This record gives sequence, C-alpha cells and structure tokens, in this order.
Amino acid sequence: MRWRVYPIRDFDRFTSPWDALNAASSDVPFLRSEFLAPALREFGTGTEVLAALGGDDGFPAMGMLKRMRPGMWETFQPSQLPLGAFLLQKGTPVEGVLDGLLRALPGVAVAVGLTQQDPAVVARPQDSMFVETLDYIETATLTLQGTFDDYWSARGKNLRHNVKRQRAKLLEQSVPLQLDVVDTPERVAAAIADYGRLESSGWKAGQGTAVELDNAQGVLPQRLRNVLSDGQGPDLSLSVRRTGCRHGPLHRERRRSRRAEDDVR
Repeated sequence: MRWRVYPIRDFDRFTSPWDALNAASSDVPFLRSEFLAPALREFGTGTEVLAALGGDDGFPAMGMLKRMRPGMWETFQPSQLPLGAFLLQKGTPVEGVLDGLLRALPGVAVAVGLTQQDPAVVARPQDSMFVETLDYIETATLTLQGTFDDYWSARGKNLRHNVKRQRAKLLEQSVPLQLDVVDTPERVAAAIADYGRLESSGWKAGQGTAVELDNAQGVLPQRLRNVLSDGQGPDLSLSVRRTGCRHGPLHRERRRSRRAEDDVR
C-alpha cells in the first residue's frame, strides 16, 4: 500500500472515499467534503495537493497538504477550519504513515506538519528522532449522558441558583428566553444573517472577519443548508430572543470530551 498525490482540483473525484473515511474515523462535520470543497475555493490557492494512502480496497489515510517553503509541507487549514485537513483510520498509528507520505510528496520533502490534530481523533504519537508533537491548546468540553435534567441536577448549587436568578431578572426586563432551533434549509440564510448582524456590531467588523451572507466567512455556515437537506439536522440553534432579535448561534454537538489539540510534525 502506498501514497498517491493528486492536484487538489481532483478532490471532486475523491469526495466519496474521503467522506467514508471521515465517517468511519470520527465523523467531524467540518471535515466533510461539503464543507471542505467551498473552503478550498474561498481560502485555497489552487497549489494544494490531495494525498491518499491506499486504493480500490480502501483508504486508511488521506490529507490535504500545501507547500510552505522548499521541502516543508503542512496540512491545509485556513483560520476558519479548527483542525488540519487530515484523516486517519481508527487503529492506524500516525507515525506509521508519515515516512511514506514524505517520500510521495513532490520534489524533496524533508518535513510535513499535521496541524492542530485532536488526539481524540488521531492518537498522539510518542516523540522520536523522526516525529515531534507540540501542544497547541486545551479545549473545554463535556461528555453528555442521560437527559438534560440529569445533567443539570448534577451541576453545582451556586450555578443553578445564579442561572435561575439571571433568568428571573431578564423576565423582569421583558426579555423572554426562547430556544429557536433552525431545522429546515429555508431558514438557514435568515439565521446566518441574524448572526452576521450580531458579529458585525463587535470587534470582528473592524477586522473584516464577521460572518455575512455575501462574504467568504459566510460560505461555510451556508453549507448547513445542504446538511439539513440531507436530513442530518437540526444543526444550528439560536439561544436567546429579545424583542424579535435573535442572539447567539449554538452549534449542537452530540459528544464532547476534554482534550488537548496537538501539532504533529
């Protein structure tokens, strides 16, 4: 089994095996082809490559890579993508595939970086003469079991009291709380527009990074329409309503666990 490297324009031919590998390994929503394809169009340079380990019998590893400088490669990861675009079959050690990947990359490749990998998805390898890992960030996460009532009753007394008091204060100010779940494709555009107005009222507007329907930042959220069309929703919740104005999008995740995210080089 060997690595093969293709120009990134060929990604459309590999969306089915890419999505199958992602679904079998971790099923990270933003690593699905329907999100990565527009990310490549908006934030890629066209010089990226698609690397695939395997063939007709399956692909235990796939990744999108870009050359950073002569001999140095790194996973495709614009700032809008939380993890580097690299997939690995469960049970496959990452250190066992890197040497072959280096040999397959164009030109003389001396190092490849797999940026911001989640050790809950790609097991962190031991450092060695040929592999080095770097801590990136720790993410606060929750593993949910049972019902919400079970979860909430297990929270601290002070937290439950403070939330109850804050909700009562909002009601006194005629600010009712309402959970508005967007579960149809037709409502996604309006939800993103609401969120964009909220982001544009803060510091992101000055940096040009606020989500809007007609800018590059809004491309990936708009793909939620496709997700909902496929019956995979609801995926976007709007958690607070004040006099008709929605505040605060919330992406619902089924499972969360506390973890550190790593760079693997």
